[in-house]
Amino acid sequence: MVCALVLHAELGGAIPTLPAADKIPLVIANFALVLLIGGPLGEEFGWRGYAMPALTARLNWRAAALIVGVLWGLWHLPLFFLAGTAQSQIPIALFMINIVASSVVFGWLFEHTKRSVLPVIVLHTSVNAWAGILLLPLATTGETYALVTTFFVVVAVVLLFRTGSGPGLGRGDDATSQQSC
Repeated sequence: MVCALVLHAELGGAIPTLPAADKIPLVIANFALVLLIGGPLGEEFGWRGYAMPALTARLNWRAAALIVGVLWGLWHLPLFFLAGTAQSQIPIALFMINIVASSVVFGWLFEHTKRSVLPVIVLHTSVNAWAGILLLPLATTGETYALVTTFFVVVAVVLLFRTGSGPGLGRGDDATSQQSC
């Protein structure tokens, strides 16, 4: 996200004033609040802890992550119609692209950490917490959010099309890698 802000600035955009820049204890507290009540803790046990294993019983992790991404995006749909939410300031199509790409990244992490939900919860919390701290969804032009989305899409495409060319990169597609939560 910091890279997206720097790239945004290099492309002529203005970096918003970061209200938490000198308030590290508040940043840590924000991370804890986002973890506990901001969605990741409750969502990831459902999306990656339950839905991914249920889907990968019949599909590979890639297809499962894409399906979970679409469902996850639809889950957030009501937030687009509530004033004051981050989603209310983001185009729905851009959010859906972001969340499906994020689901692929999260799904890959889940599959490649022996189906541990903990790393995915930490990554999900980090994404949500840093977006709030860096004010990405609220940037006046939306360019920084689009840059972060582009980053997630590039990483997701690499993960979707990469096969067993490195340690652990091919796991998740065969029956031997199917483990319970």
